[in-house]
Amino acid sequence: MGAKKLRKQLQQMSVTTHEALLSSTRRTVALGVRKAKAIAPVDTGDLVSKFSGHTMSKDGNTFGFINFHDGTASAAIKFGAVNYGRKGSRTSSGTRLKNSVASTGQTSGYHIRETIKLIISERHKRAVTRSINKAIKDAMK
Repeated sequence: MGAKKLRKQLQQMSVTTHEALLSSTRRTVALGVRKAKAIAPVDTGDLVSKFSGHTMSKDGNTFGFINFHDGTASAAIKFGAVNYGRKGSRTSSGTRLKNSVASTGQTSGYHIRETIKLIISERHKRAVTRSINKAIKDAMK
């Protein structure tokens, strides 16, 4: 009798733990997208509207993705210019002062991708640990 109950609890624990992990990953991805939109240099427009996230499960593994552009080459170039900065992309000097940042077209990057990674990585690690521990506790009741 005890072995059957333990086997059933262990089977239920894997399902419960996986559901808790998927839910935690969804919440973390949603947080990452919100934070990315918050630290972006503009409130609206093509850059911010391309930020999205999704989660998926495959072969018992759970993955969460934060997308910073829609996958087109032009969107990737735009995001790269904002994230990493531009280096000498100005084609004409116009009336700008020589050897100034404005004359060369150089800009500093916002490092959105790295900042989001730092913000959500430790938080997600703690959330996963809490979710798994709660699932184990619930399954062993």
